[in-house]
Amino acid sequence: AILKEALKEEIRSKTESQEYEQYFKEKVDEAIQELGASNTLVFGVHSKDAERLPKGVDVQIEDRLLGGFYVLKNGNEKYDMTLDSEVDALDAFLGCMLNTLYEITGEACDEER
Repeated sequence: AILKEALKEEIRSKTESQEYEQYFKEKVDEAIQELGASNTLVFGVHSKDAERLPKGVDVQIEDRLLGGFYVLKNGNEKYDMTLDSEVDALDAFLGCMLNTLYEITGEACDEER
């Protein structure tokens, strides 16, 4: 939990960078191409990312998001491209790796290190 919160804080601090802005725009363009501009797409984003979306797309503000976005296609299919889901996936991966390390070494993780 401590690692996950630290990771979230680090990611949150990077969402103001030029690199993040470029990443965000590229991912939005990919989503529009893959999901089809002819479909009804609604982008769920943090309010600070709303201005990064192309003009004319439907927006749903979700300030609980770290960054990234999700897309609702035709009102019923959701594609999650949020940074939150990336953190969750990384957290699960790290937990799995720690469990594997414990199984190999027989030593429990020391949380104070």
